Amino acid sequence: MGRVPAEQAFRQTGCTSQECVLGLGKLLNARRIVVGNCGKPPGTYFANIRVVDVETGQATYADQAKGVTAEAVEGSVAELSLRMATAAP
Repeated sequence: MGRVPAEQAFRQTGCTSQECVLGLGKLLNARRIVVGNCGKPPGTYFANIRVVDVETGQATYADQAKGVTAEAVEGSVAELSLRMATAAP
């Protein structure tokens, strides 16, 4: 129960730095955490992800999904998820 307020505090900060992400992973007692970003520059949509080892701070997996429409990138993200699930140790 004591972790709940701390987790809510992380959500409200807009945690984007490597140190913040690693702190969140440690708070959650996770070995790895998935971080990423998405956007829509002209002509395409994208989503980038990294699987980060909470202890070392090193990325153990990275991938990207792209699509020219929202529907296309949704399918690409689904494929990315499958690749990540089978590649991450």
